[in-house]
Amino acid sequence: MTKHDAIRISQLHQIFPEVQLTERQKDIAVMYVIGCTVEEIASEKGITTDGVMYHLNLVKRAVGSATLVGVRTTAFLRMMAILLTRES
Repeated sequence: MTKHDAIRISQLHQIFPEVQLTERQKDIAVMYVIGCTVEEIASEKGITTDGVMYHLNLVKRAVGSATLVGVRTTAFLRMMAILLTRES
């Protein structure tokens, strides 16, 4: 992970401000949202792919999404709302 990626991830933590997620869950969710595979996340975080899926399923439930694609969609829409608010 590059420094630029780390900065993006730290900025994207605000996507789920009202949802009670651990820092690890937020990190994993953001990595997934920006396009990392489950295998890449597992390698980066030093956990198994099952561990990544466990955390992603908790995130999915917390944001009220039925699918992981729904998590990406929710995150994308929230990012757009944040960007539009900043530009106003």
